[in-house]
Amino acid sequence: MEHLSFHTPLVIFARDPSEVVLISTVAEALAFLFVRAQREDNRHWKAALESCRIAELGRGTTTAARSTFVAAIRQAGMLVDVNLAAI
Repeated sequence: MEHLSFHTPLVIFARDPSEVVLISTVAEALAFLFVRAQREDNRHWKAALESCRIAELGRGTTTAARSTFVAAIRQAGMLVDVNLAAI
């Protein structure tokens, strides 16, 4: 599978103040979502998981995966820097 990079990486500020995560690819987004799936059991999280899986299979776009990922992160109450201004 080709490397599915986001055009602009995302900086995620998770609920733990010391947890800052850089997400640059669909695979990284999928892993982030998967690890937290039980805590974040809602439709936005499930949609993001599905969108990232579809992109990984080559049947969806990285743009759609990134968009649903950002929506899920925000819905979960986490902060996300979509412009990489934090680095």
